[in-house]
Amino acid sequence: LDVYGEGVLRAELEEKTRALGLTGQVRWRGFRRDVRQFLPGYQVYVHPSVSEVSPLAIIEAMAAGLPVVAGRVGGITEVYDDGVEGRFWPLDDTAQATEILLELLDSQPSRQAAAEAARKRFYRDFDTAVVVPRLLAFLEGTAQPR
Repeated sequence: LDVYGEGVLRAELEEKTRALGLTGQVRWRGFRRDVRQFLPGYQVYVHPSVSEVSPLAIIEAMAAGLPVVAGRVGGITEVYDDGVEGRFWPLDDTAQATEILLELLDSQPSRQAAAEAARKRFYRDFDTAVVVPRLLAFLEGTAQPR
């Protein structure tokens, strides 16, 4: 498990990692501007955020062809569909969240299907070749309702 980013709980989570004897299985990567280049090397993108307005990291993971696991919070629910490009998991039920993640990790066919769907969804909804013309049409007042 590679953990990217910083936060107020990092020290506490690092301590829990040590206490559970998982030091060799978890790598704390910190804040990086170049995370996108590492994404294709992973099997799943897990987004544990409890609050999210604009889930750009999830969109980047989808562009890299990663299935997503995240909570149903904020704008995340508009970015992918449960069971298609990834899975939604409960943020308040560790046992069920673990089951959902392990189910995805243990099923290569499910992971592959979600990865392909994530990449397709990215190119359909979020690629600059799609977003820029929509934005320009909106700004020019010529946008068609979706």
